Amino acid sequence: MAASSPGLSTIAGLRRRARGLAPLVLLCASLGLVPPALAQDVPGGLLAPGNAAVAGFSGVIRPIRAPGDGGDPLAKTRINPSGPTLRIVDLRAIGAKPAAQFVDEPKPFTFSAAQIGQVFAVALDNAVPPNIYAAATSSYGLPIVATGADGKLNHVEKGQPAAAFMPAVWGPKAQGGGPGSIWRIDGVTGAVSLFADVTFNGAANPGPALGGLAYEPDGDTLLAADRWTGLIHRFRMDGTEAALYDHGVDGRAAQGLSAAPVDPAPLDVASPAFDSANPATYGYAAPERRVFGLGVRAGRLYYAVAAGLEIWSVALNPDGGFGKDARREIVVPPGSTATEISKIAFDDQGRMFLAERAAPTGAFYFEALTAEGTGRVLRYAIVGAADDGTPIWQPVPDEY
Repeated sequence: MAASSPGLSTIAGLRRRARGLAPLVLLCASLGLVPPALAQDVPGGLLAPGNAAVAGFSGVIRPIRAPGDGGDPLAKTRINPSGPTLRIVDLRAIGAKPAAQFVDEPKPFTFSAAQIGQVFAVALDNAVPPNIYAAATSSYGLPIVATGADGKLNHVEKGQPAAAFMPAVWGPKAQGGGPGSIWRIDGVTGAVSLFADVTFNGAANPGPALGGLAYEPDGDTLLAADRWTGLIHRFRMDGTEAALYDHGVDGRAAQGLSAAPVDPAPLDVASPAFDSANPATYGYAAPERRVFGLGVRAGRLYYAVAAGLEIWSVALNPDGGFGKDARREIVVPPGSTATEISKIAFDDQGRMFLAERAAPTGAFYFEALTAEGTGRVLRYAIVGAADDGTPIWQPVPDEY
């Protein structure tokens, strides 16, 4: 297991194409500061079988202060644009059986905040070697800056006139980087490009950003959860959108529940109503329709809904659309604090792995970016089937 860091990280494992690709369980990762990856001399590709792509917070740069300097040093603290937000970790020769131990394995390639901004969800396609997809996130908070009396940008906690997101929260503007960005990293060269920008009726995501990503091999599509609207977007591999899925309306209706229609919350970091230390002001979708973790298995999309800590599924149609057969699969027992399921993965036996994450703290000092002592990994297995053939999952999960 990788070491813990301020940001819970996503780790995606590689399997050979003949057997398909499946993400490993969500883990924590210790991301040291190294120069950005150079896309050269990669004949075998970035990800060999057994390697992983790991995302995490890039860290910060603290100001250097001379004795007697006044002012708040936190106002000059910045996200480190050279800090790693996604790294390739070589896990092929750990040298011992997995036992939740710390490991210090080679990290041959690194992608920085300057290249892709802060990202959380990671997915791999079925190319050989696979390309990597990483989604913009607000899971580490939404820090903002504003011009101070000295004419320089200061880190501020609450919205004020002319405030803006801190540099390196999102990927480079020159490449279209923003809260709706899905980045594609070429599996051979390491070249970074914008795969898609997730929008709603032409409106850009204002800051809640994205949740899970999942690659669907049968239709060769990529699925992404929008934390602002609660919609799930299905993209063709050229970056064009194939279909939209609305759990709040279509999913709930399939089970006879009242609709929770899309109602995009406003988010303006220049407004005093915005508080970077209060995730309730981040503009997230209502819990009844807010989706985070995604997973794909046997032609179905599995997704996590915030309200009730539930796992649902819906069919993925071969034509690129979604089925009408949404169903609730699992109600996860609550843990010690409020969380969401941020990752869903399956092993070769069909067991479902879930990893959870608490809300961002928005900590002004950047030290504890989510609640400490939380974050279970849960494992479910199918123990039977109902009369209509739907699976019955074990009621009490294996827990780590």
